[in-house]
Amino acid sequence: MHTKHLALAVAFSLGLAACEQSNTAQTKKVKQGSVITNVSESEKANALFQTYFDESMQMNPVSATYLGVNQYNDRFSPPINQQNLAESLAFEEKYLAKIKSIDASVLSGQDLLSYEMFLRDREIAIKGAQFPGHLMPIHQMGGAHSYFASLGSGKSAQPFNTADDYRNFISRAQGFAIYMDSAIVAMQEGIEKSIVLPKPLIQKVLPQLQVHILEDVTKSVFYAPLEKLKANANITNADKEQITKDYIDTIKDTIIPAYSRVHQFMQQSYLAKGRDTVGLNDLPNGKAWYEYRIETNTTLALTADEIHTFGQQEVARILDEMTKVKEIVGFEGDLPAFFEFLRTDEQFFFESEQALIDGYIQVKEKIDSRVPLLFEIFPKADYEVRAVEAFRAASSAGASYQSPAPDGSRPGIFYINAYNLKAQPKYLMETLSVPKRHLVTISKLPFNKK
Repeated sequence: MHTKHLALAVAFSLGLAACEQSNTAQTKKVKQGSVITNVSESEKANALFQTYFDESMQMNPVSATYLGVNQYNDRFSPPINQQNLAESLAFEEKYLAKIKSIDASVLSGQDLLSYEMFLRDREIAIKGAQFPGHLMPIHQMGGAHSYFASLGSGKSAQPFNTADDYRNFISRAQGFAIYMDSAIVAMQEGIEKSIVLPKPLIQKVLPQLQVHILEDVTKSVFYAPLEKLKANANITNADKEQITKDYIDTIKDTIIPAYSRVHQFMQQSYLAKGRDTVGLNDLPNGKAWYEYRIETNTTLALTADEIHTFGQQEVARILDEMTKVKEIVGFEGDLPAFFEFLRTDEQFFFESEQALIDGYIQVKEKIDSRVPLLFEIFPKADYEVRAVEAFRAASSAGASYQSPAPDGSRPGIFYINAYNLKAQPKYLMETLSVPKRHLVTISKLPFNKK
């Protein structure tokens, strides 16, 4: 962490502690009835957070799986339709009204922070309902086509340890097929309303779908859990035989056809209707949509122009710093020549996928040993370094992160993309190797306080 940011974090922590001490002192001075009210409002708030979490897990079963809540592992995301969208909005509005009924003036410390975050999240969710992102449900960076394959690979959050685990995924696959059909309907509506993906992004999605359309199911990423099934001593041979049959049938008759239908639609209909522009500003109500995304992702009251100006200032500052680095290392040539050297010289790149993974593991171990020197609280759950799966590597980001289960039962995963080794220079390892989100932990907090 940058020294300035560390100082700010420490200052915030000390300020929060001071607030709590101040509130404690004030509580001692007020009458007993006020103390009871304080406790009551705190308990009401925390009970509300937990109830919201529990209900949201029912409504978002895939999210539940990733959070280690496994009682919904047999269900998939609700299909995209007006009824489900309306129910989701009503859910957020219900809890906005509930949180506003709590007297925040008597809350302090973590309770007040949780209250403010919960309130903001509900307001942001409600405001976002006016922007039809559901009409572009599949894109090159993610979507059901991608995370369902990760779940079905047996190497992600979906467990494959018991006979019921396998049956759960077979059931979840039926929901996936329904969802993917609803995605086609949503994209058709998007065409009618001129809310579609840019053509270059559609072209990147097509191979992500095509890779799952196979004649030989044993070559499918979804077949991998069956290999694990063979060695599972906790499942009877009779169950193994039935599960294997049902599972293969599901891959052939449900999963592959679902991918095929979406691929056919996107290739034959959607691509031709894709737009030649790339920004949100070019969509209907796009300017407001972009401003909403700024508000959602920065929490700051900044305009797009202000952020752009700040970005230009940062580029100028960084170029100045890089000029200094060029001089320090004694490179002869101008800055563009230095950049070309960094982009092309073989000394900066790995020769194989395994060398790339090993390099990141070494840097991870080095940084992990120093984290306790900077932070008093850090995640108990570890994370693994893996290559991005082959079925999505060509169009995925250079690196990404999947959070661990909050209870630490499943490690996080840092994915590094080995598809193009020349896009993964060694000098980026310290920057990327420990995902920042892994250090922003909720390990000390219950599910409801996020």
